[in-house]
Amino acid sequence: MTDLERENRELRARLEEAEETLRAIQGGEIDALVVSGVDGDRGNTLEGAERRRAEEALHASEERYLTLFQNTDDLIQFVSPSGEFLAVNKKWTSVLEYSQEDAITMRVTDILREDEIPKIAGLLSSLTQEKSIRVETVFVSRSGKEIYVDGSGIGVFKDGKYVHAAGIFRDVTERNKLRIRVAQSDHLASLGLLAAGVAHEVNNPLTYTLYNLETVVEDLPQVVSGYARWLAQSGPEGGPDEPSEMLDPARAYELVDLARQALEGAERIRSIAHTLGTFTRVDDEKLEPINLRDAAENARNMASNEIKYRAKLVLDFGSTPAVLGSEGKLSQVFLNLIVNAAHAIDEGDIENNIIRIHTYSDGDHVVAEVSDTGKGIPKEHHARIFDPFFTTKDVGEGSGLGLSISAKIVADLGGEISFESEEGRGSTFRIRLPALTSDCDQVTRSAATKPGADAGATRGRILVVDYEEGIRAAMAHMLGTDHEVLTASSGAQGKEVLESDQAFDLLILDLMMPKMSGIDLHRWLAETHPQLASRVIFVTGGVFTPVARQYLNKVSTLTFEKPLNTDNFKKTVAKLIVPHHTMRP
Repeated sequence: MTDLERENRELRARLEEAEETLRAIQGGEIDALVVSGVDGDRGNTLEGAERRRAEEALHASEERYLTLFQNTDDLIQFVSPSGEFLAVNKKWTSVLEYSQEDAITMRVTDILREDEIPKIAGLLSSLTQEKSIRVETVFVSRSGKEIYVDGSGIGVFKDGKYVHAAGIFRDVTERNKLRIRVAQSDHLASLGLLAAGVAHEVNNPLTYTLYNLETVVEDLPQVVSGYARWLAQSGPEGGPDEPSEMLDPARAYELVDLARQALEGAERIRSIAHTLGTFTRVDDEKLEPINLRDAAENARNMASNEIKYRAKLVLDFGSTPAVLGSEGKLSQVFLNLIVNAAHAIDEGDIENNIIRIHTYSDGDHVVAEVSDTGKGIPKEHHARIFDPFFTTKDVGEGSGLGLSISAKIVADLGGEISFESEEGRGSTFRIRLPALTSDCDQVTRSAATKPGADAGATRGRILVVDYEEGIRAAMAHMLGTDHEVLTASSGAQGKEVLESDQAFDLLILDLMMPKMSGIDLHRWLAETHPQLASRVIFVTGGVFTPVARQYLNKVSTLTFEKPLNTDNFKKTVAKLIVPHHTMRP
């Protein structure tokens, strides 16, 4: 029996005892204790004695009930069918910071976190007297403190009529905080485990990219110099028909090939950086259309070093609609499943082992399966596989939170996760999520992948604010052919420019700059020049503070992650320049 199961059994026992006492107090059992008298004084005496015993029993019952009700360490509440509080105990008032007089003027919705109200309303309407139901929710105290509770609820009926609901809860806020810290630690440990593999994936393209660029930098001046001397010798009449020994066309083409390979290597590194950035956003609560293939490929990239020595990876991505979710969280789900699949297979027999990722549509749902040919899960562990902290791995290889976290992420998105496993033959974990409608399928998940419109002929005026000199130079070169580009090396310098000059069609701000950040500059613009605040694009290296993340979720400003996709970025800039150009002061 798990700790949670044991706690729930204790809570149910306490609730049943409280309910039994409550029913006695309501009079359902007291009437049966009154004995009808017989004629004469003797009958009256017997009736009086029985009444006294009944009253004593009632008083003792009330004392037991009040002692239990008021002095337990659990929060107890009785609620009418319409949601008003009928009674609460001392622990309830202590934790939620309301008096009992306050409570009887309040409703259940007054203490629930807003997003919990529909769930609790549904539970209240489904209560029966046959059995209690498990309740996990979040109360909010008078001072605004969130209280995580875990307990049971039961319906109280009299003569077949639902008269009220009774609930007994345990404050598990600290336990939840501990679990969150352990989960974060487990997540960091997982990233640490994969860091070597990621370094390997980066170092391969980085090796030839650096070598090729070094070669181009060393040899290109000589090729250019030879070409310049050849042009100088040609004179007004033109040069010789055949290039002289000063020219080496073959070497020039070779340098172009080296530069092209370096570009390809840089693109691979950019892809890996994007994947890493995705995993830094697992706490992002913002939901948007996500293709499960993208989340699976993010996880595959991170876990490639865990897979490559154990099994062949088979990708079987069907054509599926998008789902509503968080790319970071769904990538974490796939990472947990893929790493578990890899760890279920011993190293050394790659040819005979497979890890397969398969996505497909099933009616109005999208399904993703991660299957392996590994050891499988013993049947006696099936019931506990999603329990927090349950693991069959050796000490130091995992905390047992990966699957429970994955199950919660999927459940929070309105889906479900299930599995099939046979010991010695492997396992299949199946994620099932609601599909978005066809209208929403066309929405892309971020500005970084959103196709821009074809570049128009409108020439705009742009201010780039970034503290990295190389970024400013690249932006000026990238956009300078089609637009007038001014640059500023800090938020403060950008503010100084904008205080005297607002004639810009577009502002490109680095999100996280020292001292005055792009967010600070945008806030200032929103207060002083709101028309310019609507013309901002944020660019970022992918590192978000909690404040920055909250701000980005609040505003509708486009955000691009570095390194930029040049063609896509130029098209997006051109698309934004056109409407703003006509509005520029």
